[in-house]
Amino acid sequence: MHRVAASQANAAWRSVVNVTVDALQARFSHLATPGGHGSKYYSYLYSKAFAAAIWQQHLAHDPFDAEAGAYVRRNLLEVGLSIPPRQMVSNLLGDAAVKSCAGEGFCPDSAELLAEIGA
Repeated sequence: MHRVAASQANAAWRSVVNVTVDALQARFSHLATPGGHGSKYYSYLYSKAFAAAIWQQHLAHDPFDAEAGAYVRRNLLEVGLSIPPRQMVSNLLGDAAVKSCAGEGFCPDSAELLAEIGA
């Protein structure tokens, strides 16, 4: 009962609109099977690998390139959940950067991440 009253009061008095749709850009645990520390840890590594690939493919040559930044924004941040995450990453990095793993899941190609950390 208190939860409903708090929710109603929050909705009536806050200045920021509550968005009930999942925001893909605000989380990344969808990349690994949910549950437990392991999946959260590996989804963090997956995100680092995808970020390294995005950096190397689109931004490393000139981090201040407005066209490259706009491309990443349009194809990563603006799509939200309008397309499946795997398709979004494939559109941005190419099919070779995304590998099938864990049933219907997908994993990054770790080459850029390994290069970034000097391994």
